[in-house]
Amino acid sequence: MNKAGLPPQPAEQPPAPPVQAPETTQAAPPSASTVAAPQASSQTDPAPAATPGSDELPPPSPLYSAAQKQVAPLTPDEVRQLRGQKENINRALASPAMTVVPRISAQTVNLSPGSSLPLVRTAVNHPSNLSFTDATGAPWPVAGKPTNPMTKDFDVYYIPDSPIVT
Repeated sequence: MNKAGLPPQPAEQPPAPPVQAPETTQAAPPSASTVAAPQASSQTDPAPAATPGSDELPPPSPLYSAAQKQVAPLTPDEVRQLRGQKENINRALASPAMTVVPRISAQTVNLSPGSSLPLVRTAVNHPSNLSFTDATGAPWPVAGKPTNPMTKDFDVYYIPDSPIVT
């Protein structure tokens, strides 16, 4: 408390001085006897002011990102890699897995119970024909429809009462 019994008052601060623009001076034009040389400035140039439109763009919205992933889920490099793999697979599929040598052979088959079954070698996508004859060479017609345990790999056709199965 002061002598008058009042609480002390905060001291007033002097008003801030007004901001003044930096003074610019113009240099006198060089005379004919002086050579113009670049002069190093002791002051650093202020950073250029941002021009309209040079601000950074905001990040894309989550909906835009989700839509972009739906439309183009792969990068261009991944697309190129997949195309290369597809071309390699197509070349592998087009090349023959093995060379098939056609053979004509005659086998004598034992039809007694417990005898071994004949083996017929065939190749996928290469037709094979079987014709059945008896001991005299006369055609022996196939009595029933032949079975095909590998329907995905082979098609078996026959003509009823004919000795040929293809």
